[in-house]
Amino acid sequence: MALSVLFELSEYENAFIETFEFSTSDATPEADLSFISELDELNYWTYMGSDTRPPCEEGVRHVILKKIQPIAADQLERFTNQVGKSEFAKGGNNRVI
Repeated sequence: MALSVLFELSEYENAFIETFEFSTSDATPEADLSFISELDELNYWTYMGSDTRPPCEEGVRHVILKKIQPIAADQLERFTNQVGKSEFAKGGNNRVI
């Protein structure tokens, strides 16, 4: 299953994003996932698709939560910069084909 949380630029910081340990290395940031219990898991869209990373195998249920979460501009910048270091990243969080 792939869980997607939508974010909207806001003046308010997002407590979940603050749990990420951003670094200058190429390592994937780690985060405290306990925030999931606080999300509204009853209102979502879902579809069957493929994995979002190679080898992109099919049969993955994607769940997109309807409630949009806030994210402050500096948090978005730090997150985008960290994701951009990924070997699969191509401009932000888009992946190479």
